[in-house]
Amino acid sequence: MQTVPRSSTPPPRHAEPDDFAFVPACERAPRLLARTMYRQLLAQGFTQDQVLAFASELVALVAEEAD
Repeated sequence: MQTVPRSSTPPPRHAEPDDFAFVPACERAPRLLARTMYRQLLAQGFTQDQVLAFASELVALVAEEAD
């Protein structure tokens, strides 16, 4: 039987409930979606100005629907 050498680094520590304030998933979702879309737009080659224009158009559409 072969033994596997143990790593000298400790295993990763999982987040404990006290490590961060609990935020329900429904409240985190918009931020996660925005972050994902932002990163995807940049990865596709959009400039900062184009991302800002996209965000402005999105806000305008949402405001228009709210009226």
